[in-house]
Amino acid sequence: MAVEEFVGDELLDGQYFTLNNEVDSRVEKGAGQRTMRTREGVLVARETFEEGYSVKKETFYPSGSPEAIAYYLRGSLHGERRTFAPTGEPLAIEEWVNNQLHGKSTYFKNGNRYLEVSYLYGQKNGIERHFVDGDVISQEINWENGFKHGEAVFYSQGKTDHEWYYEGKLVSRHKFNELNRLDTIISRLPYSEEARR
Repeated sequence: MAVEEFVGDELLDGQYFTLNNEVDSRVEKGAGQRTMRTREGVLVARETFEEGYSVKKETFYPSGSPEAIAYYLRGSLHGERRTFAPTGEPLAIEEWVNNQLHGKSTYFKNGNRYLEVSYLYGQKNGIERHFVDGDVISQEINWENGFKHGEAVFYSQGKTDHEWYYEGKLVSRHKFNELNRLDTIISRLPYSEEARR
């Protein structure tokens, strides 16, 4: 099904065959395409290689429809990753940097956007939005360093409800403002060398 030659983690050369023993794809001098199939010949994945490393990988459902398309840098997820339902509808569009979610991720149900989340090196950071029918915002939640932090707003039948969080803990708006003000004061204090020791 395949003959491959590696140096460490780098794929130098590879030949990939069909059930009829014909060359399906090849990698030469670290560049080209690797095709992976089941023993029955069903396409499982297709990878694009540059300089010995996979830079793009497409996976497929047994029906042949796309399951995921992802980009890589030296073996780590790096760039956009899209996943799909067997019907072809989108499930997720995510941004990755060195195997960590980083940037905006959008998730779908029945083809409609239902969630947008911002990440900073693997932790939720920024505004998380929930949607009804893909367009109408039902919730907006602020995150900082993986914790709910700040205002969370809930929209329902023309009403707006608010909650406040400080480092993941539910607090009153007054308490949040007080703690936030203290953080600002502390961050501006000059520290001497003796105080740091």
